[in-house]
Amino acid sequence: LGSYGLAMIFFALVVKVILFPLSLKGKRSMIQMTMISGQMQRIQTQYARNREKMNEEMQKLYAKEKVNPMGGCLWSMIPV
Repeated sequence: LGSYGLAMIFFALVVKVILFPLSLKGKRSMIQMTMISGQMQRIQTQYARNREKMNEEMQKLYAKEKVNPMGGCLWSMIPV
């Protein structure tokens, strides 16, 4: 491009465009987790004394809502 400054700006833009689908997927997963947080809190209070049953119910909730609890974290670690 003729100068290092423009080359760095161009490189940053290209990297952002390439990683955009990954960040979008992570954002969607975080939004889904936020939407079911009320149900998660209800399960946590209902099964506060029984950790095993609480984890089982949480897994059922994730499966029912088709949410991956690590989905938001995983995609944000790829650019790093």
